[in-house]
Amino acid sequence: MSETSDVDTEPSDAGRQLIENLRGVRDRSTLHRVGEGLLLPIRSARLLMQTPRLWLYALAPALINLVIFVMVALGLVWYTPSIVDYFWPQLDTWSAWYGQILWYVVVTLVVVLTFVLSYLVALLVGGIAASPFVDALSEASESMLIEGDQIPRRDESLIRSVVRAVVSSVVVLVSYVLVMVPVLLIHVIPLLGSVAATILGMGVSALFLTLEYTDAPLDRRGHDLREKFELLDQHRALSLGFGLGASLLFGVPVVNVFTIPVVVIGATALAIVLAE
Repeated sequence: MSETSDVDTEPSDAGRQLIENLRGVRDRSTLHRVGEGLLLPIRSARLLMQTPRLWLYALAPALINLVIFVMVALGLVWYTPSIVDYFWPQLDTWSAWYGQILWYVVVTLVVVLTFVLSYLVALLVGGIAASPFVDALSEASESMLIEGDQIPRRDESLIRSVVRAVVSSVVVLVSYVLVMVPVLLIHVIPLLGSVAATILGMGVSALFLTLEYTDAPLDRRGHDLREKFELLDQHRALSLGFGLGASLLFGVPVVNVFTIPVVVIGATALAIVLAE
């Protein structure tokens, strides 16, 4: 269970403002809450830039995702020509020239798809691998957001903390896959099926992204998985806005590798307000 520990640090002005902005929209319109959620990652980036103490914590998850992306991308790109050659049909001499051009086209398309796949793998695997560092960054950023004596701490060993963080990330990922399967099946409905599945998929992905990154601060406050789902459901507009804003940042090439620290800080601020 969590216990409260005294911390010498005081919340920064930017951290206080971040929390007050979230508290201020709780009773406002749905549009205001979605808008504040969308802006939260940007406001969190400003807080990170103004707080050098958090940079070391932020460096580890960013580097982990960068290394995983580069390793997977280089490995897949390196073997792409060999894989295409293995499945490429033998051509007659008269069509070999045309076949060579088509071969280069196919390889180029496969390389592009490989980079997309590498990005997805980096997000999934990197998110699990970096979860202990994400937890540490979330805990460190709380001192920039609220008073030290309000920060809950866990009295547990490092190994147990790491195992708990990894298991929690895996559970959230499996839950996401199970929910997305029926959503994807909606695509088979003619005409409106693809539109409905795309909109629902974006919403589900945004909410699960919010769940993934609010998991650690809510966990420190003693909330189990069911209670976390209930909190996000009670504050759907704010949670959805934050998830969509984070998704937009994750969708920007290169920038997405360094987005995790910003999203962690924003999710920590969001979790503090939701738990209130």
